[in-house]
Amino acid sequence: MKKPLIGITHSPKKNRIPYLCICLAIRLAGGKPLSLTSNKPQYQVKLNGLIISGGTDINPTRYGAQSKKHYIYDNARDQLEFEWLKLAEKNSIPVLGICRGAQLMNIFRKGTLHEDVAKAYEKAQYPNSLIAKIFYRKRMFIDEKSLLHQIIRRKYINVNSLHTQAVNQLGKNLKIVGKEKNNVVQAIEDPNRTYYLGVQFHPELMIYSKLHFQIFKILIKNSI
Repeated sequence: MKKPLIGITHSPKKNRIPYLCICLAIRLAGGKPLSLTSNKPQYQVKLNGLIISGGTDINPTRYGAQSKKHYIYDNARDQLEFEWLKLAEKNSIPVLGICRGAQLMNIFRKGTLHEDVAKAYEKAQYPNSLIAKIFYRKRMFIDEKSLLHQIIRRKYINVNSLHTQAVNQLGKNLKIVGKEKNNVVQAIEDPNRTYYLGVQFHPELMIYSKLHFQIFKILIKNSI
């Protein structure tokens, strides 16, 4: 059987470790990864699945907010991912958004973001050192009537913390399916789609865990 082709949007100029981990997860799950960048968008390729990976902040002008001074946004990548999400909707392609990817999926559906979770929520100040980013974990509670619950098969799971932004106003036809105790959104999905899932954490950095690897495994299963 031909392996499903899974496109991965990313920036070739930034940290490549998460991208390489996603590629590994896809291969281990039985798929074939394909790089998608603003320099090489490959819109002509017929994908079986799409992953919007993590990275720099999305330009706030996309959801009616102000850009930060001196912050370097990747507008070309924002546009790349909007175009691929349009194609995914048109062709019913399964989509997984990771961190920035989940945020972009929400913005694509006309939602907004909290640009600083520490200011938006109580008890949302997390360790931010390199060691903490590798080892720190927090608990996400999962909606039992969700695709994510079907994937994880648990009421809660411990996830990593590499973000400062999060979903604020929810986008059209999306549902919050994962939250922390302090209500910071950790997962969203479209219940009308077979697989349209956005997670605020980075499962590709925890594929040694069967529960986190399941996210990629079920994506591949739905892409066949």
